[in-house]
Amino acid sequence: MDNDKKSMHDEQDLRWLIEMSKQKDKELETVLSYAADGIGKFACDPTLTILYYNEGLATLVGTTRGKIEKEGFNSSLYVHPDDLAYVRENMAKSVASGQTFNMRYRLRHLSGRDVWVKVTGVFAKEFYQGVYPVIYLIYTDITELVTLNEELAWANTQLELEANRYKAFAELVSESFFEYDIDTGQMVLFGGKREDPAEIAPPTQRNVDIFLAEFAQRRNFEDMELQLHATDGALTWHAIRAGSIEKSNERSLRIIGTIKNIQALKDAEARRESKERQLLLQSRCDPMTQLLNRSAMQQAIEDQINSQTAYMFSIIDIDDFKSINDKHGHVFGDEVLKYVADILRNACRSDDITGRLGGDEFVMLFRADFTRDEAARRLVAIIERIREGVGTLSIEAGVSVSIGAILVTRPGLSFLDVYRSADAALYEAKHKGKKTYSLDVY
Repeated sequence: MDNDKKSMHDEQDLRWLIEMSKQKDKELETVLSYAADGIGKFACDPTLTILYYNEGLATLVGTTRGKIEKEGFNSSLYVHPDDLAYVRENMAKSVASGQTFNMRYRLRHLSGRDVWVKVTGVFAKEFYQGVYPVIYLIYTDITELVTLNEELAWANTQLELEANRYKAFAELVSESFFEYDIDTGQMVLFGGKREDPAEIAPPTQRNVDIFLAEFAQRRNFEDMELQLHATDGALTWHAIRAGSIEKSNERSLRIIGTIKNIQALKDAEARRESKERQLLLQSRCDPMTQLLNRSAMQQAIEDQINSQTAYMFSIIDIDDFKSINDKHGHVFGDEVLKYVADILRNACRSDDITGRLGGDEFVMLFRADFTRDEAARRLVAIIERIREGVGTLSIEAGVSVSIGAILVTRPGLSFLDVYRSADAALYEAKHKGKKTYSLDVY
């Protein structure tokens, strides 16, 4: 009888303990449900047997209590196969250390999709069937967060690809790119061929001010060429194309554009222009004296007499030049030609014209409204200068010139008209005994 009472008492105690355990589990579930999406208690056996779970955990995997019980409480069926070893390893570490641990892995939803969870686990310090350690796991659904992170990672990858593509493109072209922030006053340069030796001027405040002053007078993305200060302070030419973006309340927030050092191009253009001028000069100049040749001189004089109403046209002839050549040789004869040409060149003002007709004859046109006396004094000065300067020649020889000139005070004469008149005057000067001039007025 006493044994029956004791057995009954023990059974009541067991039921009470079971009831208390269930009550504690419900209390724990109620508390944790506010902070977790699922709660479970598992044995670390081959199937990770489910010892306890709440409705939230069942919902995470899209199943029901009945189905879980029917499948024998086998939780390994709900863990992604690729993550199962990872889960077992972390459980084993928790049992060995007795420490709380965290892990992230995938559950398999009944629909076939993956559910990412963050799991906090702790060893319960009890054993299932007296053999397998027991662990509590608290689940938080982080699928949306993982998906968002994956999308962000994908977006970042795409942005990086775009940036690399843009960078590669920028490095393929010869221009560099720049961005100027109006609010901060900062300008950033990037891109451009690495092998391009032409350095872009640094974005110093002085250079930025030069750019902004010019940009303010331009339309968006209008080409401009500016001289900017290089690192060593030297001014270098740059080609810039820029425009404003991100307008807010009619205010531009940024200016973007391309910039290229074109100093080498400018230098090449200068050399080309210099060469063209040189070739043009050669085509217009007499190679012996460097004065205008006959065709260039005639064209220049025709242009002037068509626009001038007052001028003096002269033909200068070296006296007895054939005798000089015969006596002293053609080398000295060439020296005499250059000597006379230099004196005539120095006698000209910037707007006068002088040239070589050919042989020993030269032409001069003075653009001025001379009186007859003024014209005569100028002609005498030329004759005297040539006669007096012969001491500079390599051979002591007398060199003189005769001049035939006409003083024109009315329009309407052609080059041929003035040439014939001056040639007639030259004949008169020669007839007078040379070393002199003859001047007519028209």
